[in-house]
Amino acid sequence: MTKTIKYIISPKVFTKKINNKTLILKEGEDFYRELNEAASLIWESIRKKKNITSIVDLFMKTYTTDENTAKKDIKYFIENYVKLGLLIKG
Repeated sequence: MTKTIKYIISPKVFTKKINNKTLILKEGEDFYRELNEAASLIWESIRKKKNITSIVDLFMKTYTTDENTAKKDIKYFIENYVKLGLLIKG
C-alpha cells in the first residue's frame, strides 16, 4: 500500500450513514457490517476519493494518534476490506 494508491468502494456495496456510524451491505450477503466512528472516517475518505496520505493526515487531526499508528490502523482496515471485496484499488 503506497501513498499514491487510491481505493474505491466496490459497486456491489451499499452504505448508509447513521449518526457517526456507517452500515455496509454487500450485494448477495445476508448480513451487514457496522463501522464505528473511526472506521467510518476512513470509509468516507475513501468514498471521497482521498489518497492514503490525506486519510492519514485527517485521521491524525481527528484522533489523538501518531503517524505510525494511524498508518498501521488504516492499512489494516483497507487490507481487510479489500480481502472481503468491499474495497478495490482504483
